[in-house]
Amino acid sequence: MLDSQLAAYEKFKSSSSQSRDSEARSRRSKLSNDPSLPRLNSIHQGRVVKIMEFGAFIQMVDVTQQGLVHRAQVCIGTPGKMNQIYTRSTDNAVFHTAVESQSGRSVKIVDIDEDDSGKVKIGLSMKYVNQGNGDDLANSHPTDTGNVNHGRELENRKKGNVASTFNRAPIELTDAVMMNVVCRKCGGKGHLPSECFNDSDKKYELIPEDEELDYDLTKKRERSHKKEHSHRKEHKSKKHKKRKRETSRSASPEVRSVNSVADALSLMRKRSRKEHKKAASQYTSPLIASPLTTNMPELKSYTREEVKKHNTPEDCWIIIDSEVFNMTTFADLHPGGAGVIMDLAGKDATEEFYGLHRQEVLFKYAPKLKIGTIANEKPVIEMYTPGTISKVPYGEASAWQGHKSPYFTESHIKFRSAIRKIYDEMLPEALLNEDLGKSPTIELNKKLGAAGVLATQIGPGPWLQGLNLPGGVKPEEFDYFHEMIAHEETARLGTPGFADGITAGLTIGLPPIFNFGSPAMKSKIVPEVLSGEKRICLAITEPFTGSDVAGIRTTAKLSADGKHFIVNGTKKWITNSVFCDYFCVAVRTAKGISMLLVEKSDGLEVKPIKTSYSIAAGTGYITFEDVKVPVENLLGKEGKGFQVIMANFNHERWAIICGIIAGSRHVLEETFKWTNQRVVFGKKLSAQPVVRSKLANMIAQIESVQNWLENITYQMVNMSYAEQTVKLAGPIALLKYQSTRVAHNISDEATQIFGGRGITKTGMGRVIETFQRTYKFAAILGGSEEIMQDLGVRQALRTFPDARL
Repeated sequence: MLDSQLAAYEKFKSSSSQSRDSEARSRRSKLSNDPSLPRLNSIHQGRVVKIMEFGAFIQMVDVTQQGLVHRAQVCIGTPGKMNQIYTRSTDNAVFHTAVESQSGRSVKIVDIDEDDSGKVKIGLSMKYVNQGNGDDLANSHPTDTGNVNHGRELENRKKGNVASTFNRAPIELTDAVMMNVVCRKCGGKGHLPSECFNDSDKKYELIPEDEELDYDLTKKRERSHKKEHSHRKEHKSKKHKKRKRETSRSASPEVRSVNSVADALSLMRKRSRKEHKKAASQYTSPLIASPLTTNMPELKSYTREEVKKHNTPEDCWIIIDSEVFNMTTFADLHPGGAGVIMDLAGKDATEEFYGLHRQEVLFKYAPKLKIGTIANEKPVIEMYTPGTISKVPYGEASAWQGHKSPYFTESHIKFRSAIRKIYDEMLPEALLNEDLGKSPTIELNKKLGAAGVLATQIGPGPWLQGLNLPGGVKPEEFDYFHEMIAHEETARLGTPGFADGITAGLTIGLPPIFNFGSPAMKSKIVPEVLSGEKRICLAITEPFTGSDVAGIRTTAKLSADGKHFIVNGTKKWITNSVFCDYFCVAVRTAKGISMLLVEKSDGLEVKPIKTSYSIAAGTGYITFEDVKVPVENLLGKEGKGFQVIMANFNHERWAIICGIIAGSRHVLEETFKWTNQRVVFGKKLSAQPVVRSKLANMIAQIESVQNWLENITYQMVNMSYAEQTVKLAGPIALLKYQSTRVAHNISDEATQIFGGRGITKTGMGRVIETFQRTYKFAAILGGSEEIMQDLGVRQALRTFPDARL
């Protein structure tokens, strides 16, 4: 921001902010109280639209749209027994938390938004605050270890007895409700609420996206809910039919067909689930869609002199990169206040916009606000499209920036573009779920399985035969460089929790199956996991044992008939375990450490654990209580489990290296962009010598580990698995150590350059904040930095010659 503009902004804040804010509040108040504006009400007052997975009923009381403002009210408790109400609007005008004092539960709405598909997203957060009275459901915390009563508590809960004498820390759980906005006049076809909110003749309804409950509770609860819902429906039927007859006399045939609640429901039910999913898969999010083509009104051409005339609160236009935007209706809703917009009314706001916003903000709002372009001018800023390879210096590895490489072919280039496009298109979902802590759905998992993305995470092998891989890569062409690219692109999403929820479990959990499993096990498990139908994880770490694998306490004893292992014990910090179907588990048998494939069954319980990144990763605490496992599920030989574990470590650590280097490079790219667009003291940040010094430090470190990674990957391509185990264990360990040290340094430099934005979860520094909060995972998972240092040197000493000075 230029000095003069900064001074003007400070003057605005100090002298005119109160008056302007007062004016904005007045306009917003008139808007909110205008009875002519439509209101969006739920189909049934008090209808249970969501049952959270932790057993609390969330009932939608009212959702209202007034202009572009959504207001939601949510109640907590049981059906028909309502508690306090929480209300929040998208302009944050109202902010209260409902508390059910008897059990200490509280609920709040963390997100309300309308997207371009006409859906209202309502993010909910439930928090338990145990008061020690024994009647809240959160009395067994997954991270509490050594609790001998844990299994009994779970069993009592199944029987309906949830009483407990333990006090625990507060637990927060999040989920989301998705509602379809349906116009009562046209069934939602042809327009959105925000496009016709001034038309008082149109009415809307909110219909739950999924008519069925999202989570399975006990049959008793389901019967209770259905019975109560039936009574409520019967009670209202006469009054409803009377209202329908009265309105249908004056309505046109078109209006009459969907003029009632029942008709709206009927209309929605006619669309099969398959049709809904197909429509959803074809929908392109506004975060990545081109703002020039998505739902765009007819654009006109203006001169800069014409735009200058539109500089009042009642008629406010601005220019961003030669494109004209009408901000009149949006100014009061701007998160930074209307004053920021009005200071730029009628002017070119390109520098100010890119100094405060990411480009995706344009993608989101351009379809609604863009009205034209400046005559005889063309945009000069490159707009990102899915699958694009970055042109920012050092934003990609050198082979993708015009340099020669002995490693990469045209196949690798096509593969990266294809898989990046897949990930780019799922980025909006990834960002939302990362924030809400919602794990990847099984539908997304199947979609990625069908696209071949899941199979790219585990390296070349016969398991790829018959699969379609991104970029048209043939299974026989696929090598470790392709897999390296796959891990890099997964990390580049910038949503580590959600990304790990997709790939982490199978990357380390499936290799023990196809390397040590029986033929029958391979033929069943591998296709299920690679298709996305089932999920798998690796369970080694325990509350008592981390890097010291030899100290494992989980036991597996043979049953009396010799047909089963009976598994008892605990595992902790197991990624993906919350939603997995299969578990590769390290156990102690009569012959020593062994590995078992355990299917989800009675006696196996998983509780989520909160970590530094999103709970979308499904990190969990596993309890095994007399779990029966067929002896055929033994991986390798009994007592030889340590070999299975060690054979998997090299690939696991190499995959972590690929991800952390790619994440570091993504941070470098974001930082380079920021230094070239951020203006301070009248100059770009990149004009400051101290900033250039930091960039040089980041570039030199990232390029060094990138080249080491490519060298090791080349060895993997040309070595057998057995040879890799002998020759690459040390180099991979040392590279993992060096890569996580580089990540530490890059995180530190980037955060310093971004300043406050580098510690803010949203906005310009989103990627940097996420990285600086989560890069330590790579320094700990798969072996800590200290263990990697020691292993690397010990491996070198094993082959040390009799050399003297």
